[in-house]
Amino acid sequence: TYVSTLGDVFERTTKEALQVHVLRGPEARREAIISLLNARSLEIEEHDFFVLILIGHGTWDGRTYKFNIPGADLTSEEISTLVDAIPARRQLVTVTSSASGALIDVLKQPGRVIITATRSGRERNATVFAEYWVRALPDEAADSDKNLIITAAEAFQYTKRRVKDFYEREKRLAGEHPRM
Repeated sequence: TYVSTLGDVFERTTKEALQVHVLRGPEARREAIISLLNARSLEIEEHDFFVLILIGHGTWDGRTYKFNIPGADLTSEEISTLVDAIPARRQLVTVTSSASGALIDVLKQPGRVIITATRSGRERNATVFAEYWVRALPDEAADSDKNLIITAAEAFQYTKRRVKDFYEREKRLAGEHPRM
């Protein structure tokens, strides 16, 4: 699965000490996510770098984005409150779901980079963004400046190209337009 692969990628490709926490399947419930992020908010310091990657499905009803998980979904307001409580001045939030573009205005903060699979909440079809995002992180082809470091911007550009190529190759109307 993408979640398992992503955890492995972070552990293998980073020289810095990392704390990687992966919740998937039945353990990725609302209460577990809230508990984990609340606990991290007490441990993370201003000088730390915080990354949150949500892989799954999302919905938007015209007002509220929901990250679809087993049991009660996590709303855009809850995600914003949880991430805002993280004291790290540098943050990356990547949401690979359908309708994820609805989170951009809700999560916008100084020092926070937001990457979404869709440009708005209106793009509601299943996305392929997660597949290419996970592939980008260990792929030397994503390292556009060839400095042996794949930045979020480089991974985003790689993923955006691959998503576009996917829809062209499949001769399908693009149902997602990634944003950073």
